[in-house]
Amino acid sequence: MRIFRSVAIFILEMVFLLGLFMVFGLLAIAIFLLAVFLFLPSPAVIVPAKYRITSAGVIHDEAKMIPFKRNYKVRMNEKRRFVSILHSRRGEFLRLYTPEPSRVLQIVTESISTSRIYK
Repeated sequence: MRIFRSVAIFILEMVFLLGLFMVFGLLAIAIFLLAVFLFLPSPAVIVPAKYRITSAGVIHDEAKMIPFKRNYKVRMNEKRRFVSILHSRRGEFLRLYTPEPSRVLQIVTESISTSRIYK
C-alpha cells in the first residue's frame, strides 16, 4: 500500500510538472520545486522499525529525532495497528506501528499538545 501511494504521488507530481512546463516554460521548474517543498504531499513516509516517544518528539534509528509541533495531527488505524502523524499541509509523514495503537495515540497526542515548538 505504501509503495502504491508513493508511485501515485510521483505520477501526479510528474503530470503537474508537465502541465506547469507547458504553461510557464523553464519557470515551471522553480514553481514545481517550491510546490514540492511547501504544498504537495510527501511521497515517502518514515516508518521506523524501532522508535522511542519523548515529550519533545520521536527518536528513531537510535539518534534521529523528529520534533513535535503543535500543528501536527494524529490519526490511528486500529485494524492495521499503526498511528500516523500528519503535517497540516503535506499530509502523513510518520507512521508508528505498534501492538497498542490507542496507547501510542494517547501518548503522542499529549506530547504534541504540550510541545514547546509552535511552528
